[in-house]
Amino acid sequence: WLSKRKLKRLVLVISEIKTKEVMERWQFDIQTEEMNEEGENSTRQKDEKKIKQEMSDVIRQITASVTFLPLLEEPCSFDVLIYTGKETEAPSDWVESSACLIKNSEQRFARDQRTVELRLLTIDAVKMISWVDKV
Repeated sequence: WLSKRKLKRLVLVISEIKTKEVMERWQFDIQTEEMNEEGENSTRQKDEKKIKQEMSDVIRQITASVTFLPLLEEPCSFDVLIYTGKETEAPSDWVESSACLIKNSEQRFARDQRTVELRLLTIDAVKMISWVDKV
């Protein structure tokens, strides 16, 4: 789906096993750019070293943001939510899910916003914006 530019958002949801309460919700918005006839990005090209550095920066920022989150003391599980365009057909053994939002969520990061952009990563035609939505 990513290579075909059908993936719009990927969300990692961490929930308590017993209560199913959503404890953390990590959202990654995917934006694609126009491609030329050869399947290449028509607006810019990046070298592999720069791509790896940007990916490393994103992972470092996610890791640093985890220090602000409370420890998860109860056993938890995770779900991965995939958001695609309406025309995309999901595999037959997949089930539709709710958005798994956090009840009474409070954002403790910059400027009292509920959701904070951690980093914008652009790799050729794919732009990933990582967001944190937390309790």
